[in-house]
Amino acid sequence: MVKVTVGDILRLKGAKTKVNRQTERVELSVEDPHQIEVNPPGVRVSEPKPRKVKIAELEPDEDFLEIVGRVVERGELREFRGSRVMSVTLGDETGCVRASLWDEHAERGSEVKIGQVLRLVNAQATTFRDQIELRLGRFGKLEIDPPLTEPLPEVEVLRMAFREPKELPIEELQPKMRAKIRATVTQALKRRPLFDTCPECGRSLGTVDHTPYCQECGKEVTPVHRAVLNLVLDDGTATVRGVFFGSVAERVVGLSATEIARLLSTKPLPEFYQELRLEGRELLLTGVAREDRMNPGQLEFMVEGVDHPDFVREAEELLKEVRRE
Repeated sequence: MVKVTVGDILRLKGAKTKVNRQTERVELSVEDPHQIEVNPPGVRVSEPKPRKVKIAELEPDEDFLEIVGRVVERGELREFRGSRVMSVTLGDETGCVRASLWDEHAERGSEVKIGQVLRLVNAQATTFRDQIELRLGRFGKLEIDPPLTEPLPEVEVLRMAFREPKELPIEELQPKMRAKIRATVTQALKRRPLFDTCPECGRSLGTVDHTPYCQECGKEVTPVHRAVLNLVLDDGTATVRGVFFGSVAERVVGLSATEIARLLSTKPLPEFYQELRLEGRELLLTGVAREDRMNPGQLEFMVEGVDHPDFVREAEELLKEVRRE
């Protein structure tokens, strides 16, 4: 086993690249420890810089992020499994997100007031109760009221703007737009519907084929299955790929992540999706539209909430309108 520490430079020889179907991110893999050279002589690599993103651009399982937002809500400092943690809700002109601050960042965050601005450097995007959440851990940096390059909306503006999204046709969706859509599933993409997460910090561990080691917690953990679905949605005006995580995905298929894993162990992937019979279902969805990294120029819809139309109630209301006319 090759021992490495944070800050080491690695040279990988004969590495292979692949796309992780769950996170849709490129991965490197090496099969032999002799392919890894630690801190090779004469090699210098500049320090990486965190990627600056807006809140609406966040996706689960992203690392090394820089986010600036105004504090809209804040919780209390508390103990959790031997660590100190507190949560704040941050907002910018594109949306709002919950952020959990850990240990020394929690101590500093406990002095922050609503309306102040925070910059989170080297933050991670995870999921908590099936919503995207930011996590600032031991490798992160917290700045309070940093100089701003562009103004942020005030607290009341943020609270009003993101309280209830509008229902829109798919053709009117734009990147970073939070909206409601009503669409029919025309295709279920045959991708593995599960990935593993750390039960303590929520960080993705990749697919169920990976070693259950959490880099953030620094130890092996018993992974927790989480569901994920990719469905093509059509409302008659356009199509968009919908991405469903956690209980949102479970509600669509009517199975828990544990039940999905059990079913997958007995059926190949095509038969699994055939048995679900997802095509043709009409769904009411709330979420955020964003650019599809795997298909430049196209959008994807990150689903936050799902409901099913009540056709009986809709028919009754339509009948009432006809009678009034």
